[in-house]
Amino acid sequence: MRKFSRQLVGYTLLGAAIIGILFSAWGLITVWRMRTPIAANLTETLDLLDSTLQASEDGLIIADESLGQTSGAVGALDDTFQATGRTLNDSTELVNTMIGFFGQELPDTITATQTSLISAQASARVIDTTLRAMSNIPILPLPQYNPPVPLQDSLQQVSESLDPLQGTFESLESTLRSSRGNLILIEAEFDIITRQVQAINASLTNSRAVVQDYQSVVADLQARVDFAQEGLPRWIKNLTWITTFLLIWLAITQVGLFVQGLEMLGVFNDLD
Repeated sequence: MRKFSRQLVGYTLLGAAIIGILFSAWGLITVWRMRTPIAANLTETLDLLDSTLQASEDGLIIADESLGQTSGAVGALDDTFQATGRTLNDSTELVNTMIGFFGQELPDTITATQTSLISAQASARVIDTTLRAMSNIPILPLPQYNPPVPLQDSLQQVSESLDPLQGTFESLESTLRSSRGNLILIEAEFDIITRQVQAINASLTNSRAVVQDYQSVVADLQARVDFAQEGLPRWIKNLTWITTFLLIWLAITQVGLFVQGLEMLGVFNDLD
């Protein structure tokens, strides 16, 4: 019974050793046979990855340039809208000045002028009467004073000629007030558009920052891929030799196991 057990263990060790040696031999053959195809496949994969990263980098460069150009154009548009808004604001202030001029200052001036003319008419009436009386005195060598239009009538005509101006000024004031309202509305619309353009420009700036971050990531990946491409042949070679050493070491250990199996079977005893 004991002899049977030793033989069973011995055959088991022999079988395990033979399987281990065959596995080591198969592994060695497979490793050296697959080394070149694996290296070629990995190289092709890295080349494809490098091409993809290069295309991504080119696309990001184009996107960055496009965003930069667009941001510049939007910035110029923003400057234009702001300048236009300032012009509208200045125009509004000018219209306000003109409203005060035509609505208050000129009418007051006309009123004051007419008041002065009314006062001057009384004086002109006295002057006309005096000159007419003096020209009728026989002892005074004065020409006959009989103007076609007496001075007081002339002053009255001037005063009356100023009356239509009041209506003209009122019409101008009304038109200017309407224009001011339109200018204020347009200025408000321009202000809204300016804020929207500034928001767009801010979004473009943020988008460009994101694109530049992606460019940094792609550049880092490209550096890693280049490093892998450069070191791949050396890594494959080192891995092949390490695997070969391990398989040979495994085969050597299986030889010891094979010898131990023979001892269990008593082969060396029979030789003695």
